Amino acid sequence: MITKFSAVAIYITDQRKAIDFYVNKLGMELLFDEPGGYGEGENSNWVEVAPTGSVTHISLTPAALVGKQAGGNAPLLMHCDNAATTAAEFKARGIEISHEVESQPWGTFFQFKDPDGNEYLVSQES
Repeated sequence: MITKFSAVAIYITDQRKAIDFYVNKLGMELLFDEPGGYGEGENSNWVEVAPTGSVTHISLTPAALVGKQAGGNAPLLMHCDNAATTAAEFKARGIEISHEVESQPWGTFFQFKDPDGNEYLVSQES
């Protein structure tokens, strides 16, 4: 029986650049950065990041090494305490907000992009 999701793969072009973004701009923890994940050489480590305490991790997967393309809508939705405050903090850190804070009947949200153009939806927890 499956009990949880462990990681979601996000396709990126440069692991060092992605680690800098996810750790230093988004404030996530670097959980794994181990050689041999995708062969040998630069940009081939097994890398996982996650918000502090999160059960599900993000695997920063080198797109070229797995036959995929970076960018587009990412298969990962995030939550925050306050969408307006979080969006303002992201802007101050130089993160591209692709959809400004908006309220809908289902909740308040905004969207942002990482350096590879992967786009995330962040919704405010009710």
